[in-house]
Amino acid sequence: MKKRWIVIGVVGLVVVSSISQAVVKGKGKAVKVRTETAACRTLVSEVSGPARVRPSTEVKLSADAMGRVTAIAVKEGERVTRGQFLLQLDPVQYEAQVNRSRAELDQARAALEQSAAQLRQGREELERLQRLFEKDLVSPEVLDRQKTQVEVLAAQRTAATRNVTRADAVLASATDILSRTTFLSPMDGTVSKVNVEEGEMAVVGTMNNPGTVLIQIAAMDTMEAEVEVDETEVVDMRLGLAARVELDAFPDTSLKAVVTSVSSSATIKNRGTPQEVTVFPVVVLLTESFAGVRPGMTGTARIETARRDSVLSVPISSLVVRDPEKEERKERGEKEPEVNPDRKPPEQEGVYTVVNRKARFRPLETGISGEQYVEVHGGLDPDATVIIGPFETLRDLRAGTKVKITKEAKK
Repeated sequence: MKKRWIVIGVVGLVVVSSISQAVVKGKGKAVKVRTETAACRTLVSEVSGPARVRPSTEVKLSADAMGRVTAIAVKEGERVTRGQFLLQLDPVQYEAQVNRSRAELDQARAALEQSAAQLRQGREELERLQRLFEKDLVSPEVLDRQKTQVEVLAAQRTAATRNVTRADAVLASATDILSRTTFLSPMDGTVSKVNVEEGEMAVVGTMNNPGTVLIQIAAMDTMEAEVEVDETEVVDMRLGLAARVELDAFPDTSLKAVVTSVSSSATIKNRGTPQEVTVFPVVVLLTESFAGVRPGMTGTARIETARRDSVLSVPISSLVVRDPEKEERKERGEKEPEVNPDRKPPEQEGVYTVVNRKARFRPLETGISGEQYVEVHGGLDPDATVIIGPFETLRDLRAGTKVKITKEAKK
């Protein structure tokens, strides 16, 4: 698509500067041109971009607790299953914390039992004094003091209950931290990377510093590629589009893929330089496997954005931009009217055809573009002879110019 517009743009820029040359050629001998016949073809419009292969699912196991690595049970490239033991950090200090927390929980529970027993005793004493008070055997002051004592004991039991809850939470937290010293595989997959050795210290991440990534597990059975698509072409991207990925490591291999994700956030490369470009990440899932494909391999992805079967098309190199009215006057041999400098010429895209050994401009409405051909709608008959070059000749060519076909390309 870009190649097509570059050609058209260059041709359009030199229209004014080449008018005099065209007039001379029209009056002189025939201009040698190359032609090709318009025909029905199957056109495929593609968007391409650099791609990098990665696993569709990859889990990075980081340290949630600080400790020294005491055991590593797997190696890179080894297949693992969900729940399989991978790595162990030194658990001594965390086991001690669990034992401490468990002892504090037992102590809190004992205190709760004691306070509950004291409360029962206080309530029994209050009931006994109540019966004696009804018989006028104790004073009201004694009864009130016992009621207050029961309220105090009830508050103490509530506090003891909350202490048990707190100690239980501390034990759960300590147990959780202890469990984080043992790493089990979260999924079936392949160990793609082991970043530590036995004896190294695993560091917990902070806000500014990431923690130590110990092991990476990847689902190597399903691979995908992230493609950098230019901002001018991402508008054609949508989920489900068919794609092909050609890897640099396997130049003769093209892997089928399908678009699964189109990012809405841009990535700016070479920011602040003349080479600054804006791209959007597009993810394609490889739908077929190939032995030897590994994460990190690079290549080119070609995403099919449109397909037209058996449509009339012409070579992209034949497209030019001209003023249709001016071309008609030139073909009839009429003189050019005075040019209004404030009037912008109504230029239109089209091609030159050969009619009676003269060039004739045909305005066209174009559709999708393939690698070499572009779809055309109306304005052109099938089997029309279209001028495709040379570029220098086509650039200066005007309607009515005598032409001589030197070579006609095959359909």
